[in-house]
Formats: sequence, structure tokens, C-alpha cells
Amino acid sequence: MLWISNSTIVEIARSAGAPKDRGAGIIFNKKIGDPVSRDDILFTVYAEKSRKLEQDTRSVKRDGSNRSWKKSGHGD
Repeated sequence: MLWISNSTIVEIARSAGAPKDRGAGIIFNKKIGDPVSRDDILFTVYAEKSRKLEQDTRSVKRDGSNRSWKKSGHGD
């Protein structure tokens, strides 16, 4: 991985509910300098509400990164 768009990561984390929702956030599976294959998951987004994950899906698709992450909800 060569770079990370901080502004996009902040947008995704906030739309997932961070920092207000304690169960919301992002875990990075790769860091800058790591080799990355096409199907590798770069980060996982956590949210307490499924509707917030859907907002994140739209944000990531707008950025063109929809193949590099997975989402994980904690319930509604």
C-alpha cells in the first residue's frame, strides 16, 4: 500500500458513528509499505447500527475503494 487518504478515512469513521458510538471505528489490516494483492482487505469498518454501515458503503464507493474493505455491524 502506497498511501491512505486521511480525509476519506475520517469521513468513513465518522459516518460509522465514531467517536460518539463506542463500538464504531476502523481496524486497518494493512499499513503503508505492506504488499497488497487485488483481493486483500485493507480495513474493516465497525458500526453499532446497520444504517451507518450503508452510509459507509456509499462513501467508499464514491472514493472508488469498494473492493478493499469489509463492514461489520454490531446490531441495530
